Amino acid sequence: MKTLKLTGAALVAASAAFLGGCAHHERSERPLRPTLSVRADRATMLNGETATCFATTRNALGYHARVHWTATHGRIRPFNDNRMAHFTATSPGTARIVVSVTTKHHGTLMSSAHIIVNQLR
Repeated sequence: MKTLKLTGAALVAASAAFLGGCAHHERSERPLRPTLSVRADRATMLNGETATCFATTRNALGYHARVHWTATHGRIRPFNDNRMAHFTATSPGTARIVVSVTTKHHGTLMSSAHIIVNQLR
């Protein structure tokens, strides 16, 4: 009889530890906010050349993200489901390529990259 009580007490203690561990684990998991970054395949270019830009999102799956590209000193042409864009420089200076991602629950995220555009000699 003493063995049975001891085993029952051990089972109750183990169950409490297990359930407490699960409750702690559930509380520590929360959805991560989406993040966004953009990079260009080069830091400098000549006027008239084209660079490829890459947008990278993390934790945006399922948020119905809308992507929008803009650029100064040139034209931007998105492709590959808006994950990439070709930037063609039309004037010298420091071009700023901006990508924004808008999600229903997290608003708009923005990231930018810079490319120095030199005059063709």
